[in-house]
Amino acid sequence: MVRQMRTETTLRLGGILMQNGWVTEQNLNKALHYQLIHGGLLGNILVDFDWAEESRVKEAARLVPPKGRLGEMLMGLGVLT
Repeated sequence: MVRQMRTETTLRLGGILMQNGWVTEQNLNKALHYQLIHGGLLGNILVDFDWAEESRVKEAARLVPPKGRLGEMLMGLGVLT
């Protein structure tokens, strides 16, 4: 069973991977540090360094809600009509 880690604001890829035991906290931190310095997508970094399986990253990515467009978000909140 896949567990989703929920925060008040959003679901994050790394959190979902850690919550399900698909990546260690240490390897996630290494990947985030690498991303900060070199750029790139977190999932690709984790897979490229063999810190996570591609199938698990894809599964976790499906659980992350897509980022909406600003106008749609504001309409959904009732700020715009």
